Formats: sequence, C-alpha cells, structure tokens
Amino acid sequence: MTLGELKQLWKKSTQDLIFIQGTALAYTTLISLVPVLAIAFFLFNAFGGLESLHQKIEPLIEEYLAPAFSQQISQYLDTFIKN
Repeated sequence: MTLGELKQLWKKSTQDLIFIQGTALAYTTLISLVPVLAIAFFLFNAFGGLESLHQKIEPLIEEYLAPAFSQQISQYLDTFIKN
C-alpha cells in the first residue's frame, strides 16, 4: 500500500465511524458472555461437575477476562457454587 492509499483508508474509516462500531461490537460481545457463562455454570452445577470446572476456569478468568476484578469475580463464583 502506498502512503496515499493509507491516508484514504484512514479518512474513510473515520468517516464511517469504524472505530466506534468496533468498540460497540467488542462491548456487546463481552456483555453477551455473562448469560452464556451463567447458563453453563447452571448446567454444570445441575450435573455435579461444577467443582472441577471451577478449579480449571478460575485461573483463566483471573488471567484473561478481568484481571482487575479477579478477586470480586472469584467471590461471585464461590457464592454461586455454594447456592
């Protein structure tokens, strides 16, 4: 790509609000994960496999999904498992 093509691509992407749409898509995707995880945890809890799943998934949540809120999420998961 030449410099002119890159400038044209940048101009077109800002006109079409591509960055705002990308941000909205990422936000919507993250928000939609919550009900899916809740249903998955419910099913594993119903069939008795939640303890082993919790031990495997908790480090992944702490590392990848929400490192800043890992302590709070762990508390919510522990509460969910106990109920």
